[in-house]
Amino acid sequence: MNIRWGLHLILAAIFFGAPIVLAAPVLVVAKTIKYSIGSQTFAGYMAFDSKIPGKRPGIVIVPEWWGITKHETDAANQLARRGFTVFVIDIYGDGQKADNPQKANELMQEAQKDNYELFRRFNEGFKVLATHPTVDSKKIGAIGFGFGGGMVLDQARLGTNLTAVAVFYAGLVNDGRVRIKHVQPEILVLTGEYDQYVLPAHIRQFESEMKKAKAKFQVMVLKKAYPSFANPLAGQIGAKYQMPFSYSKKATQQSWAAVYSLFDRKFKKNAVVAAK
Repeated sequence: MNIRWGLHLILAAIFFGAPIVLAAPVLVVAKTIKYSIGSQTFAGYMAFDSKIPGKRPGIVIVPEWWGITKHETDAANQLARRGFTVFVIDIYGDGQKADNPQKANELMQEAQKDNYELFRRFNEGFKVLATHPTVDSKKIGAIGFGFGGGMVLDQARLGTNLTAVAVFYAGLVNDGRVRIKHVQPEILVLTGEYDQYVLPAHIRQFESEMKKAKAKFQVMVLKKAYPSFANPLAGQIGAKYQMPFSYSKKATQQSWAAVYSLFDRKFKKNAVVAAK
């Protein structure tokens, strides 16, 4: 904060009898973390506020089918400023990512050939986060976008030790690849009204599945929102490759507000907002 403006605020507060509230300083440390699964190397992205003492909740982020992009790392930094330690997992290995839908689909299809291996990749990323010195391993949540959202939902179905999960524009139908067990985390599903990949019938099927599992969940359908609505580059990608992707600032803001509300409630913590 500028010293002159800081003095003006303090004098004004004294004059008007208002309380003085200063934002806590924030120092986000962000770096690539390499780890191995068998003979393959993976490169995830870790972010946390080094100014916060002790341990805090951790959040795993699973990216869209593109692999790790600025969209996910920005989300990680944003969550770190709110007091979480965040790890974006590498779903393809060797830091692979796609810059076009054909390559993204190839990477995704290859990863989906072996469900066990896909689950293993999530679990190894989970371990990287859970063993970080800043993380309370009993307080871990997850966020998934698109393809990554489906991975997160499968982990919830499998009974992974997660406290809360939020999934953005993810496929909701369990096609039999996962036999549902005890659903431990509270689930928040965020999907667009105009998402042609997530139909009302899919939502009803998902809701029925969760009710049978006695899971605690919420499905938010964002008005006038399309697939990838939370990705700022969605509109450009959609126009370039003639795909039904579109960014919605309003839907994004509404979605993140719901995510913060869920996480702050489940982790019994108040948000730590960064000074700009």
